[in-house]
Amino acid sequence: MVIKTDILKYFGLNGIMLFPFCFVRKRAIATTIRHEKIHFKQALNLLVVPFYVLYFIEYIRCLILYKENAYYAICFEQEAFINAYKREYKVGYNWINYVINKRKIWEK
Repeated sequence: MVIKTDILKYFGLNGIMLFPFCFVRKRAIATTIRHEKIHFKQALNLLVVPFYVLYFIEYIRCLILYKENAYYAICFEQEAFINAYKREYKVGYNWINYVINKRKIWEK
């Protein structure tokens, strides 16, 4: 369920998925909503708790390797960022590919 709220701006966020809810800003664009929905589907595929455990482990690993760009290097975030522009994206276990093949999506 997507919930639109402006509370997120006080935390510097555009969106966050806290299962079973996807919170986005009231004026969120479609790609932000799709990004959070991808996280929702990732969590469902991994039965929720393992998703959060793996997300945390991946964040720590990326923090060590990529420092301030750790968030953008997380495999779950890479999958969500890269595929948020696709109207129809079937989430599976594609995030595993992003563990192996890191893309520097934080560099433009």
